[in-house]
Amino acid sequence: MDERQIILIYLYARQPHYRRITMCIMLLVNVYVMLMLYRHYEKYILKNRTLVRHESRLSVLDSMIGHNDIKCVNQLRMDRRTFGLLCELLRIEGRLKNDSSVSVEEQVCMFLHVLAHHVKNRTIHNRFMQSGETISRHFNSVLNGVLRLQGNSLQMPAPIPENCTDGRWRCFKVCLQVDVECHIIGNV
Repeated sequence: MDERQIILIYLYARQPHYRRITMCIMLLVNVYVMLMLYRHYEKYILKNRTLVRHESRLSVLDSMIGHNDIKCVNQLRMDRRTFGLLCELLRIEGRLKNDSSVSVEEQVCMFLHVLAHHVKNRTIHNRFMQSGETISRHFNSVLNGVLRLQGNSLQMPAPIPENCTDGRWRCFKVCLQVDVECHIIGNV
């Protein structure tokens, strides 16, 4: 820069109305940049947060059933093969379907975890990162699916015949007779 340009810049900065115009332009540029950053945040970062939450839910599901049978039995009280068969049975005969954000496996995992550990909705909400309403809705849908399976999967117990020769049933026969005749439940 030569001396003449430096003097012009100095004079330009010294005059008040030029300074005000410069400040207004800088303010407008800053507002524009902030708006662009906010749009970027809304467009990409917020969508990214839901993807991160989905990935963390999948990692929780994988940690419960994906690593080994011992961990799966500890968490869900059944091994991985049985869990897969139950999910497939509920999908086919129990009419359980994938939701937009929750798979059948995750629904069944939440259901079994509640039953296995007697935990509350709030605990499942923190563990599986779903809302309480979503957990309740999926719990009820899995429960209805299990109830639809009762006709195919559950059998009524056969009565024990009177002429049963198995020695283990003699004590129960006496206990049942006492219960039927006296309506008193007692230890025999």
